[in-house]
Amino acid sequence: MTDDADAPLDGDIGPRATRPEPAARPDPTPEPERQAEAEEAEAAEARRARVNAVAGTIARVLAALLLVFLLVDSARTALEARDRGDGWLHPPGTVMAICAAGLAWLVFDVVRRRRR
Repeated sequence: MTDDADAPLDGDIGPRATRPEPAARPDPTPEPERQAEAEEAEAAEARRARVNAVAGTIARVLAALLLVFLLVDSARTALEARDRGDGWLHPPGTVMAICAAGLAWLVFDVVRRRRR
């Protein structure tokens, strides 16, 4: 046992189960250094936002190119299947419609983002 009345005992729970933390020490960093660190962090965040915007634009362009390729390929396949007398609506026509809807959504999203 200890002589300290505020010391927690084994198995104690509640507010006295932990020792009180010592008072917080003042930050030894001078104010100009903290301000410089804050400005540097702000500049890094702005750079990160620009890089993210460029990456998003590249991803949208690549997605649009992929959708256009799939749309054209599906249309060509649908026309060939129709000329042969095969079913053209279900596999290629459906893929073409889905790609057209995805491309329309992507264009709508780009236009909406540009207006902001």
